[in-house]
Amino acid sequence: RSASCMPEPSGSTCGRRVTGIVCGSDVMALGEALTSLPFAVRPCETCHAITDGDCPYCERTSAVVCVVHQFVDLLAVERAAAFLKMRFFVLGKLVSPLDGISEDDLPMDDLRVMAETAEEIVLALPPSVEGEATSLLVTRALNHTKVTQLARGLPHGGNLEMADVITLRGAFDKRAPTGAP
Repeated sequence: RSASCMPEPSGSTCGRRVTGIVCGSDVMALGEALTSLPFAVRPCETCHAITDGDCPYCERTSAVVCVVHQFVDLLAVERAAAFLKMRFFVLGKLVSPLDGISEDDLPMDDLRVMAETAEEIVLALPPSVEGEATSLLVTRALNHTKVTQLARGLPHGGNLEMADVITLRGAFDKRAPTGAP
């Protein structure tokens, strides 16, 4: 079949790919799979990652726990740092008073339990006001555990003229030796 079986997504390459996949597959089987998805996957009770059975992240024995905002962030970190074999913890929300989200809305008790068996908690939260507020909250809540966060700075291949003031200030604050003699 041609991709004309569905309306053209408005300029989205990803949308065009999805359209091609859907039009080239058994649409009924896809529909059934999507309908059963909420029953097949669930958040892990320990780390809140999405799983369809035993959680592969909780089975790890690493002393390092990486805290992320959403499950998609876990997948991104895992892709970039798979060799570390870290355990993960998904917050699901960030502190945001304007949206009515406070510390009470975060799974802090579960994070404290996981931190008991960790030597280090790595915060991989978004570089935003909400991410910074949540980082501060987690750091204070886990005051007996080493808490670090990912360095902030300029993206690879980025131009200084396009960087905002907060990003540039963070890059200067977290500057490190080049390693050259």
